[in-house]
Amino acid sequence: MLDLPISYQWFPHAIQRQVQINGLEISSYLSLSTTSDVLQMKISITNKTDKPIIFDLFIKTLLGLNCSASRVEYDEQENAFLCYDLTGANAFAIQSVDQKPKGHGSYIDWEAWYHNAFYRQYNGWKDSSVASYGTFYYKPDLRPGEKWEVAFLHAMGDNEKTVRKEHRNVREHFEKELRIAEQNWNEEIRCAFTPGNQRFSGHLPTLRTPDPHLKRLYDMSCMSLLLLKRTRRMGHPPKAYATGMPGWTHCFLWDTQMTALPIALLDPATLRNMIEFWIRNDPSTFFATDYVTDEPEGVWYAINDFAMCFMMHAYLSVTGNEEWLHETIEGDTVSDHFLKFATRFMERMDQDLLVNYGESRNLLECVFSYAHKVPAFNATNVWMLRRAAELSEKKGQRDKAEQLRQTAKQISASVLELYENGKGYWNCKYPNGEKVSVRTCLDFNYLFLAMYEDLPDHIKEEMIHFYKRELMTETWMHALSPLDPDTKNSVRTDHQDDGAFVSWPAFGILGLLRTGHAADALRWIGVGRDKGLATVTRQGPWGQAYFHGGTSSLLEFGAAMKAPKEYPFIERYAELSGAMYVSVIIEELFGLRVDWQGLSVTERTETNRKTPQTEWRSRLDASLFNLQIQNRIYHADLKADTLA
Repeated sequence: MLDLPISYQWFPHAIQRQVQINGLEISSYLSLSTTSDVLQMKISITNKTDKPIIFDLFIKTLLGLNCSASRVEYDEQENAFLCYDLTGANAFAIQSVDQKPKGHGSYIDWEAWYHNAFYRQYNGWKDSSVASYGTFYYKPDLRPGEKWEVAFLHAMGDNEKTVRKEHRNVREHFEKELRIAEQNWNEEIRCAFTPGNQRFSGHLPTLRTPDPHLKRLYDMSCMSLLLLKRTRRMGHPPKAYATGMPGWTHCFLWDTQMTALPIALLDPATLRNMIEFWIRNDPSTFFATDYVTDEPEGVWYAINDFAMCFMMHAYLSVTGNEEWLHETIEGDTVSDHFLKFATRFMERMDQDLLVNYGESRNLLECVFSYAHKVPAFNATNVWMLRRAAELSEKKGQRDKAEQLRQTAKQISASVLELYENGKGYWNCKYPNGEKVSVRTCLDFNYLFLAMYEDLPDHIKEEMIHFYKRELMTETWMHALSPLDPDTKNSVRTDHQDDGAFVSWPAFGILGLLRTGHAADALRWIGVGRDKGLATVTRQGPWGQAYFHGGTSSLLEFGAAMKAPKEYPFIERYAELSGAMYVSVIIEELFGLRVDWQGLSVTERTETNRKTPQTEWRSRLDASLFNLQIQNRIYHADLKADTLA
């Protein structure tokens, strides 16, 4: 197998690739129509030598949806595979080429394709009626400098007549449809940053800065939301913001929690719809729901109740729509549901005031030692009770609010007892009372998010030193320290030592900025240097996970490489949680905290006296425009230290 470098350029509406093979320059241009359910691809091959070249060309396709069609026919007139009853449903697909091939074949599995496709042209082509893979075969004969092109289409849907019509329209207007897709995406991006636009119920603030890495970190995070907006047609109101692609039709509560603020800014109506859907379908038995079927998926995740409270808090903080709290869903007010989610953990609380959150499958899946009474999610209980206390005060229930605050204080003390003194990392507590150290970033993430004010200064500093010493790399990080014994159990790049989930570095920036380590945070992003966290987005949109980026790591463009979707990594190409960097830039870099009362400017105690907060802010040229909080639009300037 040839191992050749492939150059590519990613656009929101298309991907363009190019490679040189034995004197042939091969390029492809792939785009998804924004007016119909049709994928378009143009393949171009140019003879770059001074001699004629004759070669065999096989175009391999995946027939149908998720590689499974119960019946496949070949239409000679259309040069197309017709795929019926996809995945047991009534869906229909057409895969066609605009140039008649010399041969074609369909196969039930990959090995059949691999072993037979190359010989079918000699022995006669026969198609399998049940197939997963298809092949179009050509034998181009190119003179020096000559270019050969073929267009490929994949149309699909639940109505055969509609699919055939859309396929025919795109085939007849191939170049026009490519232009329409680009125009539609340009308009989508423009609307996303425009107050009062017609495509979203809100908008995102615009970041202006001459630093290319800070700008890229922010803009690509915004793009995560746009790519994962799910609607029948571009420009229509979305049904949901999906968690990842390709292949998923799921919305995970955990990922939506991490991106609650940017979704609330861009599309508060959709976030509200997602929250209300989950309220009606009480998320105590699943980790996600399918936005196509509305069915629950998977096992219960320990973070679910916190995720619900966090999303509801973000929606209310951004919109100021307190009337929503009095609306009734499933017999209770939204306010009652908030208090239920915020306090439900107390039914499972032990005498030490901690909750056993179960095995790894309910937590980090592939870090098997991280189980039972874990620091991270017990810390979120403290956050929930304090928000519940604020809500109770809004309702005039001062005694209840004080009781909730006292319980939160007691739980906080129990969580602090899980700290491994002097080490910077934390312990899980098992049912037999044993404390097991786990050197994961997850405790760092949620202790700094949910219990920051409770952490003594020496613990904060020890946590920062641990993070910088064992987790951070030049362009990414380890989710689990390479020194942790659990690293032998998995090679998953999102939660183990081989790499990290897309938003884990965002929590790292949060912790660094909150503790005054601004110089480290900015350098890690890439501000003022040639690479950093933002460099990984040169590989396309934020993916689910990246290799760690340190010694022996796989790299691309000098930065941590995006992890593939193939086993054992199983990471998605685009991931919603990449949008969390929007929150970090707004709330931590600019210091603009969004809560029930609206917008406030935070002041942090400086632990890194070499770069005081005012000094680095005045040096960093960055402005934020059109941040809309509770019907008021703000503009912030770091260098001038102004908020208007």
